[in-house]
Amino acid sequence: MAVGTIAVVAVAVLGSLTVLPAALSLLGDRLDRGRLPLIGRRRGAATVAARAGGGAVGAFWGRLAARATRRPATALAAGIVLLLALAVPALSMRTADLQIGATLRVLAGVMTQMHARTWYNRAVQFGYSRR
Repeated sequence: MAVGTIAVVAVAVLGSLTVLPAALSLLGDRLDRGRLPLIGRRRGAATVAARAGGGAVGAFWGRLAARATRRPATALAAGIVLLLALAVPALSMRTADLQIGATLRVLAGVMTQMHARTWYNRAVQFGYSRR
């Protein structure tokens, strides 16, 4: 089961690293042409201003991109430090094997107890006893 999960993640990573950039480069400037029917109509002057850097969201990302392109090594170091800080909780994670054999043995013991109780209860119900 773990091998299947690893394969799915590997294929997803491979696809995101190869197919997605290729598709985006093929679309180029036509990337924004595909609009959702209801959302495309709501876009007005506020969206155009935000894209041009006049809105609050556009201004934030514009400043961030300008700083990152001015000092790429600093931006790279900050990104690596942020990712490492987010990964710290994984260091205390404990993984264990499910030990399916032990689980089956316990299950077999439980089933044996259930059958024994059933037969004992039937014997008591019908008056059979060891005398």
